[in-house]
Amino acid sequence: MNYHTFLISLIKHILSKAKDANFDENIKKGNFFDKLIRNYHQYNSNDIRVYRRKTRIGKHYKFTKAAYEQFLQNKKVSELYFEHLIPVKIIKERLLKSDKSSKSIKQILDENEIIILTTSQAHLLDKNFKSELPKHLDRITMMHEKFPNKGYAIHEDTRNNQLFA
Repeated sequence: MNYHTFLISLIKHILSKAKDANFDENIKKGNFFDKLIRNYHQYNSNDIRVYRRKTRIGKHYKFTKAAYEQFLQNKKVSELYFEHLIPVKIIKERLLKSDKSSKSIKQILDENEIIILTTSQAHLLDKNFKSELPKHLDRITMMHEKFPNKGYAIHEDTRNNQLFA
């Protein structure tokens, strides 16, 4: 069983308890469920860790123009911010509303991806769209439209990067 299948099975098991007393209350405690969702995008389809790996992020994640230029200049992963395109809160809501099958869970998780931003871009993004998703747009596209001169467009060299090849 690969890493992604394992995480899907864990999420499915947790979601199978949705009818239990205090489920909603318990799912909001701590961030164990959020961690499962976040970890899904840290490994590629070959079970190789990509997240925060200097030699791999440029092949698997998309960067904003500003973040890519910064990374090319200083090669410091610590100065980059790894943000989910769709807020984890929304992914969690979609999972809770789903039919809770492995296929649905995989589809919901696969719709998301990590985008690499500068720290200042991430703070502005969170300020504007921490727990909501703009209609018909992802958060990065919306930020690019709202702040066209802040480098939110996806850098051309990373446009086709993907975690699952």
